[in-house]
Amino acid sequence: MRRWGTFVSIISELSACSQSRRAGLKQLVLASFHWKPRSTSDVRMASTNPCACLVPAFKRIALFSLIALFSASAAGAQTDTTSGPPEIDQAKRVKEICAASVQQTSTPTGSALAGSLEGLTNYYRRSALSCQLPEQSFVLTVPEQIRIVGDNSTPEHKRRLICRLADMLPAHISAGESRKLLGEMDGYNRVEAISCISKKITEGLSVSEVVEILGPIMPENDQKWSLQSYSPRDHISALCKLSALMTHDIDAQSASDVLGLARNYDRFRALGCFVDKLQDGLGWADVDLLVGASVSSKGLIMDRLGSKAPDGLNKDRLSRFQADFVSRQFLVDPDPPAWLKGQCVGWAKLAFAEVSRVPLNIPVGTARNIPAKAASAGLTIETDPKKARVGALIVWDNGGAGHVGIVTNIRRNSTTADVERIVVAESNWGIATEAGSKRWGIDLETAKRELVTDSYGQFSTSSFYTNSLDRPAPSTKTPLSYKFAGYVLPE
Repeated sequence: MRRWGTFVSIISELSACSQSRRAGLKQLVLASFHWKPRSTSDVRMASTNPCACLVPAFKRIALFSLIALFSASAAGAQTDTTSGPPEIDQAKRVKEICAASVQQTSTPTGSALAGSLEGLTNYYRRSALSCQLPEQSFVLTVPEQIRIVGDNSTPEHKRRLICRLADMLPAHISAGESRKLLGEMDGYNRVEAISCISKKITEGLSVSEVVEILGPIMPENDQKWSLQSYSPRDHISALCKLSALMTHDIDAQSASDVLGLARNYDRFRALGCFVDKLQDGLGWADVDLLVGASVSSKGLIMDRLGSKAPDGLNKDRLSRFQADFVSRQFLVDPDPPAWLKGQCVGWAKLAFAEVSRVPLNIPVGTARNIPAKAASAGLTIETDPKKARVGALIVWDNGGAGHVGIVTNIRRNSTTADVERIVVAESNWGIATEAGSKRWGIDLETAKRELVTDSYGQFSTSSFYTNSLDRPAPSTKTPLSYKFAGYVLPE
């Protein structure tokens, strides 16, 4: 009885509450109160903690309901003790609005529409609005639409209202107006609402304006991000819907900002929506920013950049230069001696000048000495076969003259971005033959002495896997094999 008295005393103290609420609270306690003490300790616990008397399955329900009802009753005590207006019968109100709209002859104003919807929510609000909208198109300002949408409907119904009114928006609304109209709606509803109003948003959006429109999908403060609450699908979908409106010449840092937490394949997809809006001539530091924290799909992201990144840009430059070189047989190297113009070194030097800002002044000498000469000129030497770049010189050492070509294409691992295969363009790779020497008007012995081969002054391409860059000699008469000696990277 003490337990029951404790609960009754709590209920009785809620003197400001309505009789119905007190009755409901008593029923809750009675329904939950089926506990019987099984020991002396249980009796002591019950005398000091009445909530312990409840059956475990109902204990939490009763406790939290008791607290909730107490709070709600205390907060609404004044309302309950006064005779306020009855709750609106929304269905009846909609019928009245629709009946009155039949008699309407003039186009309603935004203020009138918003006023007529006062107190209506969700489906009822949408229904009442549809009754009043005229068949002919007219314009409602953003503030008017914000009032019509209201703030007492669920996000789904707000999204439906925004899409219903999208065609009535003024042309060229700003990013700030879009953000106000969308409010704090998030997830799928925001994505779809953005899609509905995107045709009315002003073109040439900056990255900061895109972030503003994305709103809760893309918080401005990076500290608010968390992988647990972040939805790549919503972020990417909304970003891609706005990509056509984005300005051109977006720098890498801004692009990284709008990509946010997207990583791996999600980042690859998101970047693909606006890669054509990136500025040209990105450097390798820019590429690192765009790859971000991605662990997988690094190779895919780098390939997606195409000619915006160094590899793609150098590939295009070399393709044009190669076509010119082939059409003219070879280009004359300004440096003496004249025989260098058809050698592998001559081709490599001219092609490298097309892609590197640092000139490679190779004096007369053998190809195998190029890495040392390039290093002294301040260029970067890379000996890891998987770190090739388009436009890099690739050098082989056979203990003799060696050989050099230029990397014109690469294939990366889609996950790690390590280069798995390369295409090399080269000149003068072959053997000294009588047919070749006659073509150039020299005797065979001179051809052999000056390393003039059957492909002298001509151009060929070879494909290599980076785990097997060593190559055999082009002729059994020169049995020395050619060992990979390194890349000279374009700067």
